Amino acid sequence: RKYVALCLHFNFQMAVVALLIASIILTVLHILGTIPCINDYVVGESDRPVQSGFAVRVAAGPVFLFTLFFGRNLVASCGWLGPDVFLDKVCIHQTNRRIQKKGILKLGAFLRHSEEML
Repeated sequence: RKYVALCLHFNFQMAVVALLIASIILTVLHILGTIPCINDYVVGESDRPVQSGFAVRVAAGPVFLFTLFFGRNLVASCGWLGPDVFLDKVCIHQTNRRIQKKGILKLGAFLRHSEEML
């Protein structure tokens, strides 16, 4: 749940923008006739089928979800790192003294394997 919350917080805007861009591109391609259409029948209207582009419907969910979960990885691969995030990796037990001591003794190993500290 924490991962999804972080993705929503940091990637939601990017996912919406990616969805809008993909929708616009696919709609233009549909209007130009370069992607196939399907026939929709509107209930209560004439029996004549209405041509509809299905690419936006099919692509909307995957584009949004892919960008939501992997958008920062894509922009990071292009050189833009985005905001720094503090991740509380080390949780020291507060009531059990034996577990607390073990956690404190392991802090050095964690820091030794860290590349940078904020």
